[in-house]
Amino acid sequence: MKRTFFSICIILLCFSSCQKSLKQIISETEEATFIIYTYDEFGSPAGSGSGFFIDANGSGISNYHVLDGAVKAIIKTADEKEYEIAQVLFSDKDWDIVKFSIKSNGDTFKPLKFSKKKIE
Repeated sequence: MKRTFFSICIILLCFSSCQKSLKQIISETEEATFIIYTYDEFGSPAGSGSGFFIDANGSGISNYHVLDGAVKAIIKTADEKEYEIAQVLFSDKDWDIVKFSIKSNGDTFKPLKFSKKKIE
């Protein structure tokens, strides 16, 4: 699966704060991450990015610039399922962050769990 800068940063943050192997970290976090595909007003592909789930209901986080200007966006999970982004819940252009919900069809998701340990 294609890894973007955003996903690599998450992995490196996890890697720097624990004693797990990179293989273990990827295995544990892959289900929480997804690729985002955006489309313009004509239905043509406009771009892509990555993000991660923050709860079991399908709320996700990504970079603001990934969704900026998109008319429609679809996420694709590690198991190849696709879901449409339903609503932007919060966004901040200056911090380059966006929180959104998806049309989950009743599915549940494995959110990314952040370490509560101090980074060494």
